[in-house]
Amino acid sequence: MEKIGFEAPIRPFLGLLVKVDKFYSKTVREAKTLAQAQQQPAKMS
Repeated sequence: MEKIGFEAPIRPFLGLLVKVDKFYSKTVREAKTLAQAQQQPAKMS
């Protein structure tokens, strides 16, 4: 019974963690792409 009582509140938290992780990795990928796009014209000139 202790295990069930411990798992119940942690399950939504783990779900939130996965959502945050996906959002974070997407944001980091977009930021890298943006940074590369900004660097390219600077290298050309």
